[in-house]
Amino acid sequence: MFFPEDLERSEARLNLFARIQKRGLVVDLLVNNAGLAHFAPLDEASFGVTSAMLDLNVHALTHLTRLFLPGCLNASRAGS
Repeated sequence: MFFPEDLERSEARLNLFARIQKRGLVVDLLVNNAGLAHFAPLDEASFGVTSAMLDLNVHALTHLTRLFLPGCLNASRAGS
């Protein structure tokens, strides 16, 4: 099952979570493997590109983990 979203955007992450919840799916393992890399000295890098990289690599990872963690923990405890 696929739920394509632009994970750079906070609204997209919330939408993803809502779609999964609406279907009654239980996420017991979350693999955060989305990522973006831009290689340039910071003083030469576009702030927009750097900001997009941080949004995806840090904010999305943290936000999705926070959204799905309670369900993952509940599923883990239920399986114990």
